[in-house]
Order: sequence, then C-alpha cells, then structure tokens
Amino acid sequence: MPHTMQARPQKAELEKRLFKVANRVAHEQASVTQWSSFHVWNSLCHFNTADDVSKVGDGIWDDMAPFAHCVGMATLVTKTLRAALQKTPDLADYADHVQLMAWKAGEHITSERHFHALTAIQLSTHCIVIDLVAQASAFEIPLGGYYQCEDRINLMWDAVDWFNYEYTMRYGQQELQFVQRDENGKRVRDNISPLFLPIDPTAALTSLAFPACETLKRTPFGRLPGRKYIQARAFLDQKPTALAFTEIGARYLAMTCQVRVDFGARQLVFQIPYKDWLLRPENRHYRGDLEWFGVLERCHPNLKDAVAYFTVNLGPPQARNVVEVEGLAVVHLMDKICSKLGLPDGEIVHIARVVVDVWKNLELEMSGAHSELAAESGCRDRRQ
Repeated sequence: MPHTMQARPQKAELEKRLFKVANRVAHEQASVTQWSSFHVWNSLCHFNTADDVSKVGDGIWDDMAPFAHCVGMATLVTKTLRAALQKTPDLADYADHVQLMAWKAGEHITSERHFHALTAIQLSTHCIVIDLVAQASAFEIPLGGYYQCEDRINLMWDAVDWFNYEYTMRYGQQELQFVQRDENGKRVRDNISPLFLPIDPTAALTSLAFPACETLKRTPFGRLPGRKYIQARAFLDQKPTALAFTEIGARYLAMTCQVRVDFGARQLVFQIPYKDWLLRPENRHYRGDLEWFGVLERCHPNLKDAVAYFTVNLGPPQARNVVEVEGLAVVHLMDKICSKLGLPDGEIVHIARVVVDVWKNLELEMSGAHSELAAESGCRDRRQ
C-alpha cells in the first residue's frame, strides 16, 4: 500500500511536466508557423501523382516554412514534441505516445474542409492535444469530458466559431473526436464527426493534403482552383480587447490577419484587426489609405469592431483579362499592412502574382483550344 501511494503522485507529477513541455512546443510552433491552404496548394499542385509527393516526404513542410495547414502543422509539432521529450529526463518514455492523428469526412477528399490533423497524447485519464489551427496553446481533455477551444473569427462567415473536442471510452478504447454542441453545451448526437485515428506523416501528405490540391472547380471561364485561405498570427505588445489571444511572456499572440484567395472572382479578401490594431494612433494612417483605395467594410455588429474587411480586385468581373500586379498600388499597400500583421514582406505581392499567372495560363490554354478547333474546322471546310 505505501508503494501504491507513492507511485500515483509520481505519475501525476510526470504528466504535469509532460503537459508543460507540450505547451511550450505549441507556443514555439504557433509563433513561427502560419496556417495556409494557399501555400500548400501552390507547393503540391506541381506534382503529378501521390507517388511523386511521397518521394519528397514530410520534408516538404520544412521547405514550405513558415506556411503549412493542419497536416503540416501537426507533422512538425509531432516531430518537435517527440524530440523534446526524448531529451527531457523522466519523460523520454512518453515520446512514443506522441501521435499524429487525423479524421477525414469520407474517402473522396476534394477540399481542406474534408479532413483535419493534430497532435495528441492519449493517456488513461485524459488526452493532451496540440491543434494549432484551433489555438496556440496545448489543452487537456479529461476522459469522459470535452474541451471548447478559444474563439476564432471566421472570415468565411463573419462570425465567431471554435473547435469542440471530446475524449471518451467506447468498447474499451479511448477515442478522440470532434463533437458538435448546442448553445447550452448539450451534445448534438445526430451530427457526430469521425474519430481521429493515428496516421503516418507521409500517408497524411499523400492521402489528405495532396488530393485536396488536385481538385479544380468548373467555372464559366474554365477549370480553376477553389478558394484558398491564409491565417496569420503575430505578437501584439498591448493586450487585445476584441481578439482572442495567448499570453506568452510579456506579449500577446493573436490571429491578426486572414486572407481569402478567390481564383474564380480574381479577388483577395483581407480580414484585419480593427479595434486592436487599425484604430491605434500609430496605425490610423493605414485606415485613411484603405478608404482612399476602396471600401473598408466593418464586421457584423455582434463582433463589436473586432475586425474589418478589405477587398482587392485583380481583374474585372465577367472578363478574362487581369491586371499587372506591379502597377497595382493597393496590392503593395496590403503587402505592407500584412507584413506588420504576421506575414513575410512581399508575400501578398507574391500571392497576387500567382492568381494573375493562373488566369494568364488559363487564357493561353483557352486560346490554344480555340486555335485547335479553328484548325480542325478549316480542315473540314477544305475537305468539303
């Protein structure tokens, strides 16, 4: 009995230390990695097959840095956390329990919304999770309980959303899954997401990330990539009043910039902090610049001026022609603003060039197709 009483506190203390290491790794990775389905698409769309992608392997995420989406983030976090535990006295045995896990909504992956990946350590009494898409800190879910992640302002819906996770025991197995709950916190049982299951990093890359990048959308102008998104975090020196944040040291890490890359509409739509950044005295001149170039759209009243939206058009609607990015001053203005909100200098200019190049290539393909049809028609006319 005395031996049992001594063993329990030791395990509890080790698991406290385990969580501290996981949280430190989460903060480190969240500080240097930006979520982007655009950059994943731009890297993977050049591969012809999943086999070609597998030859590069998960090293592609290092090449893509500082950008990744959930698969890349979870791959990097899993690798970093395992290495950190292996170097930590008394915690090395836990390194083998660190898992890259994913769920997918069916077998036919055509969008990043059809899967999600994270890092988890499944323990007998709780689960430690690092999901940098959901929040910048690690979190713990007690067995039989659930965890609601921090609020996020969703660019797609101009509303607050969040991730809910549940950790349960079923048929003698611990299970981690998304779970939907109503406004009272009650589980919605007719809308249960698939379970998270362990997955190999290369398999996650080839069976999840790559298929989503292969899919093209049919449009009146031809086949184009679907909308892609970027979510950037940055440190703010002053405590935000409207944005969710993670306090790290004496600074505040918050989601400061979101970009929607709309190939079909030839638009870049930006979400930037309004109350906590644009209205600050040192940044107010940017507000004047934005209003001079176009309409600075305020967010839904429920969001209480947390963010504002600005749209940059890269070509006229209902036409194939596009602008030349170099001469578009508003693109360079947004590049400057976004570089202060977490994105590298020149990144917005680069993204705009990619959208324009996709349309130029589409025009070349269409012109070639028309030329071939005209040649065939001429041959038929001559034969007649």
